Amino acid sequence: MTMMTKELMQKPQMHLGNRQGYCPTCEQQSEFTFLGEQRWPPHVAAKLGLSPVVMLWSCNNCHTTLTEAQDEA
Repeated sequence: MTMMTKELMQKPQMHLGNRQGYCPTCEQQSEFTFLGEQRWPPHVAAKLGLSPVVMLWSCNNCHTTLTEAQDEA
């Protein structure tokens, strides 16, 4: 098991409720289901210009996965 895997296993995952919003893919008001977090190593996130934590949401209408950056304090 790598150090990164151990680190991810020790961090609790966020569990968020569903959200309402506009889906840019199906162009409908929809409910979005929280799928989980995608975590990037800090050096990779910095090179890609991303937040180290990205929250993943699924549109309940068309099932497109959308991302939302989450800054870690």
